[in-house]
Amino acid sequence: SGNAYVTGYVSDSNQSTDAFVRKISADGKAVVYKMDIGGSNEDYGYGIAVDRSGSAYITGYTRSANFPVIGTGVTTHKGEDDAFVAMVNEAGTDLVYSGYIGGEGYDRGYGIAVDPDGNAYITGYTDSGAESFPETDESANAGSNDAFVAKVNKDGTALAYAGYLGGGGDDRGNGIAVDRCGNAFVTGQTSSPALFTGDGGLATFTGSDPNAFVAKIGDNSVCPDAGPSDAGSSCNVTPEAGPPVDAPVDAGKDANPPQLDGPPALDAPHIDAGVKAH
Repeated sequence: SGNAYVTGYVSDSNQSTDAFVRKISADGKAVVYKMDIGGSNEDYGYGIAVDRSGSAYITGYTRSANFPVIGTGVTTHKGEDDAFVAMVNEAGTDLVYSGYIGGEGYDRGYGIAVDPDGNAYITGYTDSGAESFPETDESANAGSNDAFVAKVNKDGTALAYAGYLGGGGDDRGNGIAVDRCGNAFVTGQTSSPALFTGDGGLATFTGSDPNAFVAKIGDNSVCPDAGPSDAGSSCNVTPEAGPPVDAPVDAGKDANPPQLDGPPALDAPHIDAGVKAH
């Protein structure tokens, strides 16, 4: 229908910061709806995706212990910054679900995508260890910033999976897309020379710091429902990407918001079993 959906953050006269969602009409002349999402502390919107019905999915990070938790099993604010995921109904009047994704460290969501079934896929970065981060694949953070990838089921009631993607340096997921088979495609930045172990040019770290990276999460190179006419064909990617490295993508969204005593410089993630780069 040509409508635009925007997320970012807005501050009021009391210097409280909330994430926001705005739907702009197809002709760009009107705000169809607006919603602010947050608690009593700072809340930032970074990535947004829209499904076929017009519902919006948002990720970012929050410092609010009273961030709205609706329908999800993740109800506890654990660290200074927690990533969040939220779904707004088509009319923009209510949250369908919202909740935290994070551990006891710094966790930030940067990119989000939604598949045809309504499952949401989030990427960002975390320095939280496996003892507090809701990983599902028995992986571990080596002690620095790892990119993370998480899938939230269509009802918003549980994480289908969550895990780390990192090497020996500083690794951050910035954008994500998903195909109709549920394979997730992640991009971001890395300072890890050994992030990838596969064959080909993508396995070579150039020496400049950081490098961009691309990774595929999932083991389906062929759709499980492929018929005789498309057996052996690859799935098509639905481009629902988050913000690129060090660059804004939406009006009102700054890819480098105030750090507000953010995480210290950290070093040393790894690549984990369960969430792998192909």
